[in-house]
Amino acid sequence: MPTAAQDDTAEAAATDAVETSEVQSSEAGNGSDVTAPNTEEAVEVPETVALKQQSWVFQPYDVRIWLAIEDSPRLASIDRNTLYAEIEQLIQGWVPYGWQTTISEPPQEILADAIYNARDLSMQDITLLYEPPKEDPNVVKIKEEAETATDDAESVQGEEEDAVTADSEESTEDAEVEVDPFAYLIKPNLLKQADKLYVVSIRDNGRDIVLQAVGFDCNGRVRVEDAVRELRNVADIAHNCFDAIKDIFRPVAKITFNAVTDGKQAGLQLRAAGLVNPELNPDSPLIIGNDSVFRPVVRRNDREGFPLIGGIIEVVWTYIYVQQTKPYGVLEGEMISTFSSIRNPVGSRPNSRTEKYGLLVPVRHENTLLKIAANDLEDYQLEGYNVFVRNAKASIDADDNPIDPVGQTDWRGAIPIEIGPTTLRIVYVKNGERVLARLPFVPGAFEEIDAFLPNDDVRLEYEAFFAGIMNSILDITVQRKVLETRINIKIKNGEITDAEKIFKEELMSLRSRKDIEDVLNEKETQKINNKRLNGTVLRKIDDMFARTNGLIKTYLSEDIRSTVEKAIKDAGGLQQE
Repeated sequence: MPTAAQDDTAEAAATDAVETSEVQSSEAGNGSDVTAPNTEEAVEVPETVALKQQSWVFQPYDVRIWLAIEDSPRLASIDRNTLYAEIEQLIQGWVPYGWQTTISEPPQEILADAIYNARDLSMQDITLLYEPPKEDPNVVKIKEEAETATDDAESVQGEEEDAVTADSEESTEDAEVEVDPFAYLIKPNLLKQADKLYVVSIRDNGRDIVLQAVGFDCNGRVRVEDAVRELRNVADIAHNCFDAIKDIFRPVAKITFNAVTDGKQAGLQLRAAGLVNPELNPDSPLIIGNDSVFRPVVRRNDREGFPLIGGIIEVVWTYIYVQQTKPYGVLEGEMISTFSSIRNPVGSRPNSRTEKYGLLVPVRHENTLLKIAANDLEDYQLEGYNVFVRNAKASIDADDNPIDPVGQTDWRGAIPIEIGPTTLRIVYVKNGERVLARLPFVPGAFEEIDAFLPNDDVRLEYEAFFAGIMNSILDITVQRKVLETRINIKIKNGEITDAEKIFKEELMSLRSRKDIEDVLNEKETQKINNKRLNGTVLRKIDDMFARTNGLIKTYLSEDIRSTVEKAIKDAGGLQQE
């Protein structure tokens, strides 16, 4: 039960939630949702979706744990009931009243995969046990058109057969029984009842007992993380199983984002947070404070409440940074995001078929190795790019933090990002003077993280080329003017021979306007054939070509050679030519 320090309203709500969950458990039976999947006695239990929506904060997590134990001599000595009881006792001591735990063996349909391929299990593998598979509407349409065409082609041939068999079909029509094409699905639907599912594989490799735990969030319908433990003694299985589940548990919250706002703030309702008193249990995993970070998951459902095809969206490079906490698990924070293939998916207009959840992002390592690669070339690492970092705002009213340099990416395009004063840090990637990306993430959440950015090396290559061309234009313009002045002085002083020498040896050796234009035309041909150029970079390069051609027309428009040659001839020189 909740602690006595909570007010009467919270205690009453929590009491109702616990009593309701006990009734639900008795209705479903002891593990009946997973141990008797296809029996005729299985009855669909009342869905708890409405109840979970009403008492999200004051109802405990519904947690299901599947223990898949390999059939080996050493593991055969395990008493499953004793093992289940030990794990439940450890969980109860860690998160009292916060979890309603059901431990059982996985369904037979997935037992082999759970034992031998636990780390490869996906959310789709779990979903197909309980819900009918969905087909892409476009694929369904193509299949229907193909079937219609086949039916039309065979209609003539089938007329004779239909006439022969019509009588027999009529006689057996009354005896036909409608068959449920999805009778193989397990009922009741665990995914509509549970909050968390943990699949734990326990195997004996001959030397060690290998324990692999995989966590799934049933609200967001996503796989969360996995953990591995290696042990020698069978007696240590319960503690290692509990430790692995504890390590990959990620509290979930509902995102109460208001699309009417500026899109920079978001609210969170933390699951089961009303069952814990923060003052008496500050270390409870159900208590989330300031400086915490959540990653959003958007779920879009059909009319029956099942996720649409492509309806589960794990929004990349987008986080909610908690800056304010309120009683009973109400959190407020800043929505920090960067480039995404989906425009503002978290801030879309709310509706009854869209659910938005946030999963806590913990710090598990000392740092994170950020690896930057080109998004348009395979295995092309962006080496020598400058990386800067700043901390997230500690509070909504805090001023922006300064941007500090971290260093340059190495030959792998990698650079380590250290844990900072705030859990969430903002990384800026620059190439030259151009900022390529603004990447928010949590250092220490993962050992490595990959970022695929536009390849900016080509742009720098062209920028260097055009900088050289512009310097050449400036240099030629200055030299031509100086030489023209010197030749005019020589002509004025009657030193025609010296004027001719300057004209032939110096002025005529300078690059002409045609020479510069030929270099530009050759580079433009290379640009057309360069497949590494995307639309954005190509537009920038075209602007460089336009500016350079404008400089040529402005500064190299006059033909000084002809003007100077005519002046020398008028003075009586260059007669031999």
